[in-house]
Amino acid sequence: MAKSIKDTLAEIQNWYDQVLQADDVTAENDRAVMLSKLALLELCGWIEGEFDEIIRLVNQKTIKDYTFTTETIRNTNGFEYEKHFKPMLIKYLGEFTLRAIEANLLSAQDFDLGIFKSNLGTLWVKRCALAHADLIANLAATQKSYEAPSWSLSRYTALSKMISAYKTAIETTLQPTNPPAG
Repeated sequence: MAKSIKDTLAEIQNWYDQVLQADDVTAENDRAVMLSKLALLELCGWIEGEFDEIIRLVNQKTIKDYTFTTETIRNTNGFEYEKHFKPMLIKYLGEFTLRAIEANLLSAQDFDLGIFKSNLGTLWVKRCALAHADLIANLAATQKSYEAPSWSLSRYTALSKMISAYKTAIETTLQPTNPPAG
């Protein structure tokens, strides 16, 4: 049975905790670093998958061109809001409709678009630093520390709520309106 991303991140955190409880923590340091890296990359993969699902949802509610959707997703490698996600949505919805969705989000009491963008941007920077170098290169370069898997789990908790709110705003905005009876 497939695990949820939350379960996966929690399991990585448990492994991390076990490594930190080892008798010789310095010998286990590389393993702790690799688990931290794994947790962050798993979270980032989940975000990209969620954005792909949103694009599929938008396609289903709008143009229903599955070849275009496949190409759009395949040609988008990343999850920064302004650079990756927003351009995909504009391809389907146009600037006008996307602004309506963002307005719906801004009117929601529990959603802050600026925080959403910031979280995605922070994760993207961290992901790129980890994904484009091996462990030794990261330690030798500017990447001196790693976030514990619990950090990735807490980002998941926050982002899952934001992504859910975004999906709701899309569905609300794209609902067909019934003309007045007449």
